[in-house]
Parts: sequence; C-alpha cells; structure tokens
Amino acid sequence: MRTGSFAVRLLVGFAALALLAVVMAVGGGWAERAAMAAWGQRASHVSELYSAGLESALAKYDYVPKTLALHPSVLDALRHPGDGARAATANQYLERLNAEAGAGDLYLLDPSGRVLAASNWRAPLSFVGMDLSYRPYFQDAARRGEGRFYGVGTTNGRPGYYFAVAIRDGDHVLGVAAAKVSLERIEERWAPGDERVFVADGLGVVILTSVPSWKFGMTAALSEPMWTTASLTRQYGAVTLKPLPVEEREDRGDGARVVALAENDAPTVAYLAHTRALPGTGWRMTILSPLDPFRQAGREAALVSGLGGVVLLLILLALAQRHAAFRQQMAAKAALQRANDVLEERVTARTAALCAAQAELIQKEKLAVLGQMAAGIVHELNQPLAALRMMIDNAAVFLRREQPDAVLDNLASSTRLVDRMGRITGPLRSFAHRSGDPVPCRIQSCAANALSFLDERIRRAGVRVDKAGIPDTLAVPGDPERLEQVLLNLFSNALDALAEREAPCLRVSAARVADRVVIEVQDNGPGIPPDVAARLFEPFFTTKPIGQGLGLGLVISAAIVGELGGTLRHQSETPEDGGGCVFTLDLPAADPIPLSTIKEPQCPTA
Repeated sequence: MRTGSFAVRLLVGFAALALLAVVMAVGGGWAERAAMAAWGQRASHVSELYSAGLESALAKYDYVPKTLALHPSVLDALRHPGDGARAATANQYLERLNAEAGAGDLYLLDPSGRVLAASNWRAPLSFVGMDLSYRPYFQDAARRGEGRFYGVGTTNGRPGYYFAVAIRDGDHVLGVAAAKVSLERIEERWAPGDERVFVADGLGVVILTSVPSWKFGMTAALSEPMWTTASLTRQYGAVTLKPLPVEEREDRGDGARVVALAENDAPTVAYLAHTRALPGTGWRMTILSPLDPFRQAGREAALVSGLGGVVLLLILLALAQRHAAFRQQMAAKAALQRANDVLEERVTARTAALCAAQAELIQKEKLAVLGQMAAGIVHELNQPLAALRMMIDNAAVFLRREQPDAVLDNLASSTRLVDRMGRITGPLRSFAHRSGDPVPCRIQSCAANALSFLDERIRRAGVRVDKAGIPDTLAVPGDPERLEQVLLNLFSNALDALAEREAPCLRVSAARVADRVVIEVQDNGPGIPPDVAARLFEPFFTTKPIGQGLGLGLVISAAIVGELGGTLRHQSETPEDGGGCVFTLDLPAADPIPLSTIKEPQCPTA
C-alpha cells in the first residue's frame, strides 16, 4: 500500500514539474514575442522618421541645381564654352551660391560631360576641366532632364549624393548643372548606442551607417554585371569593398527577422532587424537591436510564470493538507501572495518606464523633423498673417461705421485666407511639385484676389492702384491659387518699394500677344540698383532686415511661373519713364472666358 502511494505521489510530482516547465516555456515565449513585436512597431516608426529626415536633407538641396538655369552668368558660360572670362564669372557665382546654400560642391558640365565651371575652382583638386561623362547622374540628366546618384568622388575621395539638371535653350541641351551634397551629418545623428542603423544602396553596399567599420561593406555578394556597372561608373572610387558578414537566421514576420553579425574581431552578435525601403532611391534602411535583451525579457517572464506556477502548486498542496495545518497554510498563502504582488508591481513599473522612454524618443524625433521644416513655414505664412491682421482691423473699422456688408466681405476674405494658410502648412514644398490638370485662370480675378489680401495696407499707405488695363476675359492655363501666390508676392514687394514715396502708384496690366499673355506689375518707387537686380533670383538673397524675409520669394515665384510654362523677368525704369521698376510675366494664353460665365470676386479690392 505504501509502495503504491509513493508511486502515485512520484507521478503527481513529475506531472507538476512538467506542467510547471510548460507554463514557464509558454510565458517566456509569449513575453519574448511581445517584446519583439513592440520593438518592431517602434522600429517601424523610428525608421519612418529616419527616412523622413533623410528625404528632408536631400530635398533641401534638390532645388539648388534648378536655380542655376535662372542666372545669366551660367547661361553665358554654357553658350560660350571657350570664353575664359565668362567661365571665371560663372566660377565666382557658383562659389558664392555654394557658400550661401551650404551644399558640398556646385558645377557646370558641357554637353560632352566636361566641367566648365565649379564652386571649388580655387581648390587644388578643382573639378574644372574634368571629364565626368561616365557618371550616371550626367547621363540621366542629359537624356531625361534630371539625374540622381550616390558615389565616391574620384578627385577627393569623399562620398556624396549628386543632383543634376539639364539646362536647355529650347530643345537644345546647353549643359548640365550638378550639386554634390555630403550625407555625413545624417550619420552623426545616428551615434552608436544599443541600436545599429545602416542604409544599403541598390547593389547592397552600405553607404550610411552608425557603425563606421561597416561603411562600404557588402551585405550580399555582387554579381559580375553589378561589378561591371560599379567599375564603369566609378561609383565607389578607390574604396575597397569588403563583405559585411550578415547571416540570416530567422524570419519573424511583419518585416522583422533575426540576423547574426560580427563587428571587427569581436564575437558574433545576434540582432533583431527591421528593414524598410526608402522610396525613390532604391535604398533600404535597416535598424538592428541586440537580441539578448528580448531573450532576457523572456527569461524574466518565464521566471515570473514559474513562480506563479509554484504559487499555484503550493496553494493546492496547502488545501490538500489543510486538515493538518490550516493556520500555517493560510499564513504561507498570504506571504506568497505578497511576493507575487511585489513582482507584479516591479513588472508594471518597468513596463511604464519603457513606454515613457519610447514616447520621449518618438517625440524628440518628431521635433527634429519639424525643426527642419520651420524655415519654410515662416516664409510661407509671413504674408498671409500680415494680410489677415489687416483684414481684421479693416472689419473693426467697418463695424464702427455700421457697414455690415463690408464687414461680411472682410470676414469672407479672412476665411479664404485662413484656408490658404491651412493649405500652406500642409504641402510646404508645393512649389517644387507639379499641380494637377491646368484650368483657365482669369487674370482679372486673380489680381483682384491678391490685392484684397493687401487692401488695408494699400489704404494706409495711400497707394493708388490702377488695374484697368486687364481685359475681363483674358486667361492663362494653370492653377489660380499659385498664380495668385506669384501676384501677391510681386504686389507686396512693390508696396515695400513705395514706402514713404510721394503719390505712390501701383499699376497692373495684361495683354495678349499672339498665343502668349504678358502681365506687368509696375510701381513708381526708387527702382532697384544694378548690383541688387543682378542677384534678385538667387536663393537666400534679400535686402530686407533680418526676420522680415528669407530671400526665397522671387525664387519661388520664378519656379511657379516656370512650371506654368512661362518666364518672370525684371527691369528698372529710367526717370524719364517715371522711375520705379517693372516685373513682367510671360505665360501661355488660354481660350477667352465668356463674359456670361464670369462671377466677380466676393472680396474688397483696392
């Protein structure tokens, strides 16, 4: 009997241990998977922020090569490739523009790929005279109008990202404008820590990384065609590519996987990896986190689960032995419950701390991205905010005069202006992208809407506005809001020039010439000095005091007019012609708008 009882107890003991092992395995595995899933979500968000930061850093300089086609010295150098004086003038302009824009290098190439002028023309290793026809960014720009490329410089051995834009004279390609931008600042933000970050290009070569020893490592063996392409384009210059020993071990799903990687001569380390494609580049960004903390979380959870199982077994044992020591069993149960509560409190506190740290990291990354966008927001909202203030003051005056219709008109204009500010804070770089299908834009309506934003400013300054020279039905194809943006910028600049002038006058006229429409904005101000006029369309150049302008207004306006198929130019009038200056917009003409379909704008005009 005793032998049978002992056997039963032994079997029960083995069963209890087996059940405890199962509970610990299930609890530890669940905790490990939960921690990995939480990290995967965070890594996805962090990689999205890193991707946005990289895209923002590249977009900051995307527009620089396009501005070169607006400067006369660039066009002169390309039209007269053998003229040393014109090349020297272009060198000086590129050097000055590069210092203001903060790019790495700016240079011009003729149609054969030879460098005619460069911002580093003074440097011992200048680009001037080099043959860069083998570079893909030049070939793409010459064929398709634009080109992008990442590579190592063959002159100075420094890696960078290249932007290239073809400069045309009609259908003829005069040459290519190129900008080289360093991405080292992005890597500096990826300072080594618990996590590792790297970006691999389309060939699988690491071009950006938080671990310097991984730079130019190959995540996969290059095929013979890949080697041939890299050699012909000299993409990696004289850099020796080395294998990066990445071993794929397990696919965890949802873009996460387990990999093993060795750093220098250190032992192989297992990582949890998350990879995402970077749109428009062919690159892939990978974020790595050591696997040991996740495994440690699983072990801790298994321990907690085991303790819970032990507690349960002890409770059952205590219930079975209650007839022998009821009070002792209750005391043990209370003690074990207190221990369990302490463990749960610790787990809860640690989870809350991890969540707070994650939220703080996400917030910091969001603020970093918003900081890069602040300059554009300030410039775009400057004029609408000033116009909104004027319209509110105007409404107050009309209210005191008991002119409700005028008050309603000003409130309606304020509403449209607020809507416009909302659209500005959405796509801040809308001037760099094409709009949808063009629609007929009535010149008279666009001019009236733009003037309405400046109504109070015009009234206070006593400026006489003459817009009688705009035919009712005259129209151009495009986007009315973008045309109003250009006119508003020109009107605002004219009012700045008319400050403290006697009998100030602003004249707007438009006429159709063949299949074109010519719009002129003229003032009788002091005019623009020749040295200032030569730099009007340079980015970041302004004569306004600090805080009142970024020097981007005319650059943005010229870009918008260019996208509408036109040109924007300036000339100063002589004293015999009345003085002041004239800005001329030359745009394609649209079919005349029938008078029966015209609805006058519901806002006050000057």
